[in-house]
Amino acid sequence: MRNNDEMTKEQVIALIKRIIKENKWSQEIAAEQWGISESTLSEVLSGKHSPGQRLLDALGLEHIDKYRYRRR
Repeated sequence: MRNNDEMTKEQVIALIKRIIKENKWSQEIAAEQWGISESTLSEVLSGKHSPGQRLLDALGLEHIDKYRYRRR
């Protein structure tokens, strides 16, 4: 994936899980590294919440909103 590619929420979650696995971190350590609570990380990983700005900053990501015409 290139740096300017858009990602779905599911792809961001997969990225987070991959980083945790590659670094052999527990969720507690990962949350500490990224400056978020372990419960917040758990909610993101389970898909209950979207990654917040602090986590996105730590991952070098940004959230963008898009609009398009509806199909009629």
